[in-house]
Amino acid sequence: MRLSHWAAIGAILAAGGLAAACKDVPFAPKWDADWTVPLPLTPINLYQTFGHLTTLPPSTTAIIPDTVLQQDLDQAIGQVLKQDIKRAILRLNYVMTLPLLGTDTVFVAASRADLTSPSAVRIVFPIALAQTTSAGTDVVDTLAAGSPELAMLEDAASDGGSGTLYVEIRGSVRNPSGTQSVTITTTDAIGLSFQLTVRIPMSK
Repeated sequence: MRLSHWAAIGAILAAGGLAAACKDVPFAPKWDADWTVPLPLTPINLYQTFGHLTTLPPSTTAIIPDTVLQQDLDQAIGQVLKQDIKRAILRLNYVMTLPLLGTDTVFVAASRADLTSPSAVRIVFPIALAQTTSAGTDVVDTLAAGSPELAMLEDAASDGGSGTLYVEIRGSVRNPSGTQSVTITTTDAIGLSFQLTVRIPMSK
């Protein structure tokens, strides 16, 4: 992120509504600023997921343990999400160096109950896991302005909102080979890093 973007965000947080105040200035210069919010995801320990096996037979499949994580929208994050968001980009980086495959989905919602409710407004982010290098692989999705998912983020950060986002990953991991076993150790895991980058208009 450029230094000017950091300065812009800092000005919003320090002044508590600078952007809103500048709406009364018709010729104030305007630009877009990006702000990145990390969202919680814990690594998936493969040894535990596969029931403490150290050798995965061909075509073995295991369900990822169900874990719900909570991200409180503190003053800084909440202030950013209260702005007029033009778009939001979700990026998940995962590292899985073993020859495995996975069919998984990350869910983001404003309440724990909404994570599992098909009728609720929630972010549904499908991920097809495959073997990676140690640098991992990025999976990206974009939320457009005016979308229900983006409105859910803004509502959660509003004064009457939940003030919290809940994040969960569900799915499975498997040995895709029909003939070869895969050896794992007690520390083998799928590394996960998940973040949300929002773009907001700024005025000076």
